[in-house]
Amino acid sequence: MIEKSLPYEPGVRAPRFPIQVAEFDGRAAPRSVHAFLPKLVDACGLPSFEGLVAQVAKQALDCDHVTGFSFQIDEPPVVVCMSSVDEHNPVRRVSGPYVATHWCNDPTNLFLFEKFKRDNVYLIFMSEDQVPDERYRHDCFTSTGVKHRVSLLKWHERGIIKLSFHRTERAGPFSADAMNEIVPWAEVLASLLIKHDLVRPSPRSGVEAAERYKLSIGIYCPELTAREREVCGLIAVGLSSEAIALTLNVSVNTVLTFRRRAYTKLSISSQNELMRILL
Repeated sequence: MIEKSLPYEPGVRAPRFPIQVAEFDGRAAPRSVHAFLPKLVDACGLPSFEGLVAQVAKQALDCDHVTGFSFQIDEPPVVVCMSSVDEHNPVRRVSGPYVATHWCNDPTNLFLFEKFKRDNVYLIFMSEDQVPDERYRHDCFTSTGVKHRVSLLKWHERGIIKLSFHRTERAGPFSADAMNEIVPWAEVLASLLIKHDLVRPSPRSGVEAAERYKLSIGIYCPELTAREREVCGLIAVGLSSEAIALTLNVSVNTVLTFRRRAYTKLSISSQNELMRILL
């Protein structure tokens, strides 16, 4: 079931939960999607899945970017899909800051945590000017060129899957016609994304990710000392200064000193800026 709510009016500032949805009436997926379905099924769990999702979204909805996250209530999301028709893939660049901090300021997630019902599938529309948090709006909308987004939310055994379609100013806001295209295959695509999340290789452990980030930041800035690279790697996987101190068996003040020195050499001042370098 897709829950029904009030119409969405492009250009009008939305209430706290800017929802515009339509009932799922069992219509078949559009012909533009049919050719991709067997390929999507076969690609579940594989790197090629993300590119195919981007092709479907571009052909059926004239979208520029597609993002998918898996949520547990009150925990940071896990990236499932981050694809773009743009070879530079700007949404992947901002996935780090989103997972690190911005997910808490996403109005869609406020709805997800406060209003979500397990038996329902939701479509939530939002435009750039409806994002209240200025930093989140700049990093995830303005800097990527995204003007309009529709997100699909569906429950699965690991939590909630959120699949979002993004449009730049080129394509304009999602219209009623676009809504008619989304609804018939919304649950199908969400189910495929859930399958992809379940069968794909598990994300690397924090230790492995920290090692990867440590190597990357060392290549980016060879002037960093070994300890400074280590601290940056642990910051990148989300550890607090206290947790890093315990991991490295040093004092918190020592961690803060290494962080300050590293940030100075990198000409940055925050974890978000560090993630932009690494991603």
